[in-house]
Parts: sequence; C-alpha cells; structure tokens
Amino acid sequence: MKMKKHIFLFTMDMTLDGGVERVVANLANSFSKRGYRADIISLFKANESIKYHLDEKIKVKFLFDNLSFASWHNSLLVKSNLYWRYKLALKFTDKLYRYIDNELSDGETAVVMWNSYLITPLYRHHNVHIIGLDHSRYPFGNIVKGLRHKLHTYMVSKFDVVTTLNGDEVDKWRTIGRPVYVMPNYLPENGFQTVPKINDRKKVVVSLGRMNTNQKGFDRLIEAYSLIAAKHPEWKLNIYGSGCLQKEYRQLINDLNMQDFIEIFDFTKNPLAVYQTASIYAMCSRDEGFGMVLLEAGSLGVPLVAYNVEFGPRSIIKNSVTGYIVPDGDKVKFAESLEKLMNDEKLREKMSEEILKDIPARFSEKVIMDKWIKIINSI
Repeated sequence: MKMKKHIFLFTMDMTLDGGVERVVANLANSFSKRGYRADIISLFKANESIKYHLDEKIKVKFLFDNLSFASWHNSLLVKSNLYWRYKLALKFTDKLYRYIDNELSDGETAVVMWNSYLITPLYRHHNVHIIGLDHSRYPFGNIVKGLRHKLHTYMVSKFDVVTTLNGDEVDKWRTIGRPVYVMPNYLPENGFQTVPKINDRKKVVVSLGRMNTNQKGFDRLIEAYSLIAAKHPEWKLNIYGSGCLQKEYRQLINDLNMQDFIEIFDFTKNPLAVYQTASIYAMCSRDEGFGMVLLEAGSLGVPLVAYNVEFGPRSIIKNSVTGYIVPDGDKVKFAESLEKLMNDEKLREKMSEEILKDIPARFSEKVIMDKWIKIINSI
C-alpha cells in the first residue's frame, strides 16, 4: 500500500520578507491546492506576522518562537565551542521530529523540503524523507575534497535528494553524493494575468530588492543610470526596497545630482502592480541564485536588463530576445542596453511579446509543480 505524503516545508524564519520566504509560501500553497497536507516549520520568529499569503489549511509551527535568527547567530559567535553547538542541534532536531510525529496521520509519511543549509538535522528519523532546496548558490565553498568537504557531505547525508535552481552548479552538488535535480522557481498561477501593452505604460525603469546588504547592487544601478539619465528626462528609475543601506543609496543619488531622475520607495507588498506600470526591469546584483524578480517582471511583459552574474540572469533572460545580459560590472554597457530599450518603442514591444510567451512556457506553476510531484512520488 502506497503511503500518503504529508509535506513539511522547513525554513529559518517565515516572518522575514525575503525571496526564500516567498518561495516557501508559494510551494506550500501549490501543494495544498493539489490536495496535499502542507505545513510550514519555521525555526525562528523575528516578527509577529507572515508577509506572504498562505492558504487557510496550511499550519505554521515556530520551533523557537521567542528567538530570532540574528540573536541565534550572535549566540553562535559567542558560544562557538562544539559542545554548545551539538546541544543546540540536538534540541532543534528533537523538537522538529516531535512536531512531525504529532502531525502525521495514520498511513502518512513525511516529506520535509529543507530550505536552509545553515542548519541540518542531527540524525535521520523513521517515515521522514528530506529534500534539500538550494535557494541561491552552492553553499559549501570550494569543492576540494578534504575535512571541510567531509563535513558538508555529512550535513546533507540525511537528505534523500538535493535540488539546485540552475544547471550551472549540478557538478558541484554531485560531489556531495546525493541525487541532484535542477528545480527552478516558478510563478504562482495568478502571476500570469492580462497585462497592459508595454508602450502604453509609464516611461519607468524599475528594480526591487532588499537593502540590508549590497548584494542587490543598487549602488551599481544608480551609477549606471546616472550616465544616461540627463539625456532622457522623460524617463525615471524607481527602486523599491527597505533595509539599512537605503540611506546610503539616497545619499549616492544626491551626490550624483540624480534627485530628478531616480527615486527610492520602501518595500512593496504588491510587486505585480509595480511591474504592470513599468517599461523596463533592471538588475545589478552582485550575485544571484535565480532571481524571482526577473520571473515576476517578465510574466507581466517587462523586458529585462541584468548583469551576467552567477547564476540567475542567464538562466532566465534570452539575450537580445527577452532582454539583455551585460558583462558583470560594465556600467557603460549596462547603460547602453537600457538606452536601446528607452529609445525604441518597437524593440520594447517585440521583447515584451517574446517574454510573455517564454516565461509561462518554462516557469509556470504547472510546469514546475509537475516536476516536484514526480520527485516526491519517487522517494
């Protein structure tokens, strides 16, 4: 008799507003919609509410609801001895499996989709299968086989399979000794909707992302746009995001005298509304594992311009067809690519038509969820 699968999605802190949390919410909703019991297990709880919509049938369990990731990480730095780390891992693993055991019904087996490599279970548990999800890039550094590689191999030895967002890192993941699948992110089915024609929109370039680190490269975007802004006063660059670096980005805009051309807005809970009014999406990230914003903007017909960083943009953008992939750090070339689109309505229209066909064909919810269900049923 084939046992039913109960899906548990593990993440570090579901109350954060990052891409991982959005993907976890999307996956949980998709599994629930397809008739699976799907719960979310969050290790920590930094905020009172979850930023992303969840189906009412989905339960969320916080294992340490009085602890944030930041305080946990700071404790690790202070209490760095192996004994303390072992005790923490043992406590966490015990709480995890106790919760799963309590939630499983007769005839069910658990499939845990593991959305973090910062911490892994200390041991395996009966009737629990684990799938590792890579949300950015291969997290274990150099793959030279030695003590470090053995440690990382041990960390994922409890996993049945691992997945990576792109094909560029499959060989690295195979050194861990687990079966590897390429599983890109997807847009929920409500992400594909009727969109206004690209040339009926405002002359706005947009970019979205967090500002708590410089990974998203908004400083690079501001500098590149400053090269062409004065030649195109009818166009504006709007940047959306919140974090400790927002003040620095505002200062950079002032230093470059770009106040009339570039504006920064706080984090938006409705990015699709932003994309629907935009004519171009620009990404200047220093690195990416995938780039959900490119999918979202592309699904609404927005041509894309991005640096060719590892690893996301080149797996999404078809160069000169749905947008432009620019050599990393070449701000002159980046500005020129933006300018091509800004100057040519027919080019924007053609790329918009192409990307509206391409994104759903490769990254729709149905396409990717069919792959997920095939993997889960094979375990």
